[in-house]
Parts: sequence; C-alpha cells; structure tokens
Amino acid sequence: MNAHKANLLNALTLMVLSLADFATKANASVETMIPLVFGVILLSLSNGIYYGVRSQLKTSLPVTITIFILLFWEIVTHKLTLKMWMPWCMAGTCLTAMVFIGRELNHKKT
Repeated sequence: MNAHKANLLNALTLMVLSLADFATKANASVETMIPLVFGVILLSLSNGIYYGVRSQLKTSLPVTITIFILLFWEIVTHKLTLKMWMPWCMAGTCLTAMVFIGRELNHKKT
C-alpha cells in the first residue's frame, strides 16, 4: 500500500459510510455529513498524491488528522462500543492514511 491508495481508501470509506449512516438514521442530522465533506476534499487531493505533488501531500495530512481527531472525539464522548463500527472503521482508515502519507512526506524530503 502507498499514500495514494491509503488516501483513496480513506476518502471512499468516509464518503460511503457517512452516506450510509445518514440514510439509515430516522432523525439524521447534518453532522453525519461532515465525514462526507472531508472525503470529497481528500478525493480531490488524490490525484496530486498519486503524482507526488508535495503541496497536496502537505494539505492532505492535516485534513486527515482533523477528521481523525473529530472521529476519535465522537467515539470517546459518546462512549461508542464496537457495535457502532462505522466511526471505528473511519478512524482506522484515517490512521492508516496518516501513516502512509507521513511516510511519503518523509521519503520525498528535498
């Protein structure tokens, strides 16, 4: 796996799971669409990550860290168990993407 694949997996996971969460809740709020917005942002940066554009790598890392912190905060404050697997899955893909993007940034130092 490389930074591009990890970012693409993260973006698609955020978008699909937030749409699924929004569709299945009876009283869904706009807050459930926040990961979708971040997923679209990460998806728009995906092509630059594929070609190793350093500015897009530097932009995608703080976006990924932000969504990871927001997801982790939701997990901690709502005391979500493993039965609520959507936030855990989104946080896991964010963590994976952070590792690979950070590794790519360290590798491409010039």
